[in-house]
Amino acid sequence: MKMKNLIYILLPLFIFSSCDEDFFTTVIQVDAEKHESLVTLNGHFTDLNNSYQVLVSNSLGIIDTANYTFFEDATVGLFEGNNLIADFGFNPESKLYEFQDAASLPLMSGTDYTLKVDVPEYPSVEVTQKMPSEVEISSAEIDLGGGVDQYGEQSDVLTITFEDNGATEDYYELEVEVENSYVDMYVDPDTGEIINDTVVNIFSTYLEPDGLTGERGYRGTVLFNDKVFNGKEFSLRALGYLSYIIDGQEPVKITAKLSSITADRYFYQVSYGKFNEADGNPFAEPVIIHENVTNGHGVFTLGKQSTFEIEL
Repeated sequence: MKMKNLIYILLPLFIFSSCDEDFFTTVIQVDAEKHESLVTLNGHFTDLNNSYQVLVSNSLGIIDTANYTFFEDATVGLFEGNNLIADFGFNPESKLYEFQDAASLPLMSGTDYTLKVDVPEYPSVEVTQKMPSEVEISSAEIDLGGGVDQYGEQSDVLTITFEDNGATEDYYELEVEVENSYVDMYVDPDTGEIINDTVVNIFSTYLEPDGLTGERGYRGTVLFNDKVFNGKEFSLRALGYLSYIIDGQEPVKITAKLSSITADRYFYQVSYGKFNEADGNPFAEPVIIHENVTNGHGVFTLGKQSTFEIEL
């Protein structure tokens, strides 16, 4: 009996010790298609932007190990019909093509705008988007500590109300901008004088949907469409975390920003957000990021924005 038990113990040890390091590894050779490098662009214009910016680079294949090229010799222009209305210049610091005087170029609702990019030795690329109509916020309020997030933590509730246009299929993006200030006291090294300098901070805070209406945008915004309230007045609730920002800060200015956005901006942000969520997860399904560029890759979108200052 002892000999029989010894055999049972030694047999598994013999099996595993006889396996080399590749015993548990399966290698499958995949013949990847040859990748044709094309121009890739990324630009998102909102009518209240101070400047318009476009990233222009090349595309790489899935197994390429080279770095992306940020083209410095591209011709980038925004057209209304056949008329060039904005000529973009390359900024070597940001690696972006920029049009600085956006305030002088009002983008009109219902008008088609085409972004065209030409890079030497590459096919020309272009995208056309129609500027959406502005939708005004009729009311907005914040209930500090009035909500609970998906993790069971206390959060603040932002509620905005607006009237949707029943004649169109509309897409929206909601964000909140917080402005606060503090006094920075220091001594002037030359005169010894005590200086009280007021420092102003302006930044956007993270939001997430409250309930089934809305998607999380990759920029910390809430994205939603009008499928469940087309043509009606609607109140959207979103959860935020403003309490820790405004606590002890006076004065504080909070502004709700509602953008009517093109469908391409909505689907791009939703897909990009899901891509980030799947990153590093070996069990996640591949996510295809939405794009709308002809003869290349990337995305160009437009948005019309309205603002509402919230009183606490």
